[in-house]
Amino acid sequence: MNDKQMEKYFKACAQPQSNYAVEHFIDGAALTPERRFRQSVIELEIASESYAEVEYQVAKSKIKIKKLKGKLFNANKGTDRYDLLSLKIDRMATRLTKTLRGLNGKRKEMEQHINNLKKVEAELCFDQDTTVDEVYKVLQDAESEYYMIKLATDTAAHIISHRGGPSVGVSLSLQQMPKEDIAKFQATLNGMLQSMSTNSFVPAIHGSGSIKDIMALGDAVMKEANTLKQQE
Repeated sequence: MNDKQMEKYFKACAQPQSNYAVEHFIDGAALTPERRFRQSVIELEIASESYAEVEYQVAKSKIKIKKLKGKLFNANKGTDRYDLLSLKIDRMATRLTKTLRGLNGKRKEMEQHINNLKKVEAELCFDQDTTVDEVYKVLQDAESEYYMIKLATDTAAHIISHRGGPSVGVSLSLQQMPKEDIAKFQATLNGMLQSMSTNSFVPAIHGSGSIKDIMALGDAVMKEANTLKQQE
């Protein structure tokens, strides 16, 4: 395999995270549009800072190479100094090429963050006239919905895998929430569980149900899961 072919592969693999990973597992991993917006903004800021730092390193490397070439011009050919300067310039140029590949990969990743941000920006109806305070209020007001979905999702997974009720962490979180939000959590959780079953599963929440009730819930969920698995 020749150097030209390898350089082509290096360029193709320079992007740190794939577009799919950025869209679905980094920016898009959050459960609500507001959280996806927030995550896209955070990731884009981090990527921009990283890009700027690499740009700075590229500029420094170019200046160093330029100075070394000036020294090489004044050195006598055939001397050790000339040979060492030539080798140093070649090595720095090789590193610069690698850095520039990485910079291009980071740029492509930033473009994906921007695309994700534009999508969720449109979903939330944000535009250039939306003020900072308005964006802040939308993001803050959506937090209760986010935690309803998050806790219900975590609990559904816990019930199916551990044959029981909510985890300790979820139970503690629920104790700190208003009754109306706990009711929303129960409704959301039942909706998720009913997507795989015609039964309704309401977990025991921080002591509202007995151990027997919790185990019965776990048994019912496992039975339904096994039935669905056999039907596949």
